[in-house]
Amino acid sequence: MLLESMDLDLIAGRVDVAFTRFNNRRSLTRPCVLQEKQFGQAIAFIDKSRPGDVYYNRVIGFAERDLAHLREMLEWYRSAAMDCNISIPPHRQTDDLLRSLQLEGFRVIGSDWNFYRDPAEPLSAPESEIRIEKVDADNLDRFFEHLKSTGVKIDAVVQPNVSHYYTSAEFENYFALLDGEVAASASIFICEGIAWLSNATTLEAYRNRGCQSALLRRRIERAKQLACKAVFTDAVYDSTSHRNILRAGFELAFSSINMQLVHQP
Repeated sequence: MLLESMDLDLIAGRVDVAFTRFNNRRSLTRPCVLQEKQFGQAIAFIDKSRPGDVYYNRVIGFAERDLAHLREMLEWYRSAAMDCNISIPPHRQTDDLLRSLQLEGFRVIGSDWNFYRDPAEPLSAPESEIRIEKVDADNLDRFFEHLKSTGVKIDAVVQPNVSHYYTSAEFENYFALLDGEVAASASIFICEGIAWLSNATTLEAYRNRGCQSALLRRRIERAKQLACKAVFTDAVYDSTSHRNILRAGFELAFSSINMQLVHQP
């Protein structure tokens, strides 16, 4: 699949916006408090309950065409006393945009590596000892107990109000069982014909036994069943997750840079 600029606008724009909103709504630690505002064609997010969080306090879709709105956008962040971060995919990284942001006081603080594969491409043989189950109303409590055991913080007051998201049509969760025990879990988010894989967790005792490979396979198969045109995921470069997804047939789609306003000029 050739990633043209329109594909990147969909994936690094609309899907990213939708997933950010959804992730905030389904938070197990605190109620959804995400604020958003449009500046030009960009969407800016603020979550005052998560100061310093680059993911929820960032701008998506900002481009050279939106520079006329930059000062207004920065004032919105200043008035909220929140950091401003901008995620910029490669097709938006023009010289004029990057120069203008640097002059305003922005600096590169990191990058995101995004990978994709065609769900219709053949898959390797499944791991025979690993059983994969989809999370539903009957095993939801067991799923949450697994998340807690991996260190995920869950607020007992918030959980009942957001549990339904974890069995919704747009956000499916799966766990891997070894020796009859829940060993690992992962999710798939569906938006505009794109499947986004995320939230991979594995208990220490079950690592290096193929759980995440089996979960990758199951979610890729699910994306094919849903007629998704592509499967995406992100990973830290040269990490275990990166190596797992390469073995599962993923290849690099694009790398975005993350810029943060670190000082006033």
